[in-house]
Amino acid sequence: MRSEALFINGVYEDVLQDILEIQSVLPEQILFLQPYSGRAMVRLRDDPPTIESPMRLFLSTTADLATVSYRAEIVGWDDKRKLLDRKRHILNGIIRCLQPNEGGVFDASRTDEGESVNLHVMFSGASDAE
Repeated sequence: MRSEALFINGVYEDVLQDILEIQSVLPEQILFLQPYSGRAMVRLRDDPPTIESPMRLFLSTTADLATVSYRAEIVGWDDKRKLLDRKRHILNGIIRCLQPNEGGVFDASRTDEGESVNLHVMFSGASDAE
């Protein structure tokens, strides 16, 4: 485990609940969180976490920004703009199957929200922070 952690503020709770539901049955299953940002998460981009060297992730929800409500481990990072078609296709299949409310790899450039950069912060071991 790395000596540093990441805090993401304002994640939709239903996304986190969906992840917890899957991981209650498949505890080792890596799932995906797609932060809506047009800028790369620099620390993750420059030194991506791995399964062997994960980064602790703390999350607050949109309903309670001031409280760390969930924690997980980041075990990978990709830049959505640089995804090879084959990898995007495979990730879309995994996300649509296990996280159907996400609808696949989110691409903000197809909306009025700008550009998506941070491919899923991949994470495992999500839990309530209590």
